[in-house]
This record gives sequence, C-alpha cells and structure tokens, in this order.
Amino acid sequence: TFEGVFGTSLRDYFPMWQPCWSFWVNEDTCIKHRWKGGWTGGRNNAALSGVSMITGHTHVLSSIPFNDYNGTRWGVQTGTLADPMGQQFAYTEDTPKDWNSGFIGAGVIFKDNISVNGLTTAAVIWVSAAIGMAIGTNNYLLAIISSLLTIFVLWLFHYLEDYMDKVHHNKQYSFVFADSEFDNVAFIEGIIKSHHLESFRVQVNKHDGNLLLMLKVTGHKKNIAKLDREFLAIARIKSF
Repeated sequence: TFEGVFGTSLRDYFPMWQPCWSFWVNEDTCIKHRWKGGWTGGRNNAALSGVSMITGHTHVLSSIPFNDYNGTRWGVQTGTLADPMGQQFAYTEDTPKDWNSGFIGAGVIFKDNISVNGLTTAAVIWVSAAIGMAIGTNNYLLAIISSLLTIFVLWLFHYLEDYMDKVHHNKQYSFVFADSEFDNVAFIEGIIKSHHLESFRVQVNKHDGNLLLMLKVTGHKKNIAKLDREFLAIARIKSF
C-alpha cells in the first residue's frame, strides 16, 4: 500500500514496472504499443496478427471487428487524452489529425453552475463496451452476469439517488430586489436559515438600481419547497 504517501505521480512507480513492447492478456488478445498504422490500422492488426490486438500509438480511437473462418477478433486503438495541438506534437507540423479522446463517454458529461450531469451515462457506455467485448470473445457467461449486475446497480442507485437528492437537495436562486439595499442579503439569508437550510453566496451586484443576489441553497427538498412559497409572498423580491 501507499498509505501516507502524498504528491506522487505515475512516474514514481516506473521503476517497479517490467519494460516490454507487447503484453499477452491470453492466447487470443495482445496489447502492443504499435504495429500497423494508418486509418485502417485497427483492422489490419486484427487481420494480420490472427488475434485481437489493442494498440495506442496512432492516437486514433476505434474498435473494429474482423471476421474470417477462424472466428471474430478485434482491432482496438485506444485514442489519446493529450492535446493534439500541444508542443510535444510539433513534429506533425500542421497536418490534419484523426485523433480522438481515449475517454469514451466524455461527450455526454455536462456541467452547469452547481451540478454535473451525464456521469452515469458515461459509465454505462464504458460498461456496454466491456460487455460487447465479452460477447465478441465468446465469454457469454461473463457478459450475462455483467449485464444483470449493471441492471441491478442502475435500479438500486436510481432509488438511492432520489433519496440523496431528497435529503440533500441543491437549488440556485437568482434574486432581483425592488431596491438596492444590501440589508436584503442578510434578510434572505435569515429566512433560509430559519428553514434549517444552508446557503452560500455566489454573486452580489447591482443593475439598474436593483440589487441582484445569487445564492446556492442546500438542504431537505421539503424545506426548500416551503422556502419557495415564502419567497413568493415577499414584496421586496421582484423575481427569483
């Protein structure tokens, strides 16, 4: 274990590694730095090697099946997380690069002001890809168990997520007041506290003679609903 070790990076563990250019997962699957390149590299790797081959040198992101009389095997290229425009790739000059992020699912993750959405969707994409590879390598039992386990976890966490959101709900308010008095801030924060909720000031400014206040409020969803009803009855709040 590395308990109590802080500030380490991947390079700190390089001395423990055994250098190699190829690693055989099993007799049917090989992980190799590179072999065939070009836009057909993945297919050529599977066709010419006679096994499923995973490579990363080309920075292309693809998974291509190849079928012949010996069955189905895969040519996988793992993409890259590096910036194609980085200085380390100056040798490519200004040629177009068919490079893609190695993190499939990144495109479905979105962040707004106070939350991140799409993490579960991205995780399911990864799991689906893994199940597909299990089926492609004839590991049907593993694929069935993984599918059932994934369905159970998604079902269970749906209810856990609803419960967590209920007891620890987040809501962002953008208040516009009828005047520009700063006392409005303390007034609103006092009301929030009276409902057993916590608040955090995101922004305070003034526009056209009106005080603008943005708050992040956290607490039980039921209390936040009561808070909304109270805010509706306050005349000095023009909108929220």
